[in-house]
Amino acid sequence: MPKGIPCLTEIQKQEIIKRVTDKGERAVDLAKEFKVDPKIIYNLLKTKANQHQAILELAKLKRENEALISNYWFFGSEKVA
Repeated sequence: MPKGIPCLTEIQKQEIIKRVTDKGERAVDLAKEFKVDPKIIYNLLKTKANQHQAILELAKLKRENEALISNYWFFGSEKVA
């Protein structure tokens, strides 16, 4: 592996995210352990947070959409007459 190109497997990425979020380990310490730049770990955490935020936003939009559809049918049925 060329120097300067860190390569983390998916398992390592999951372990790092878990250790930072669950156990509260410092990203700098994990970077030394996995021989990567701390920026790599911070980017992993940022990506994970963005994915989580996107999932929450999608769920919110689905709930709003369902509410609008149910309200449309409820109010729309009264105007048909």
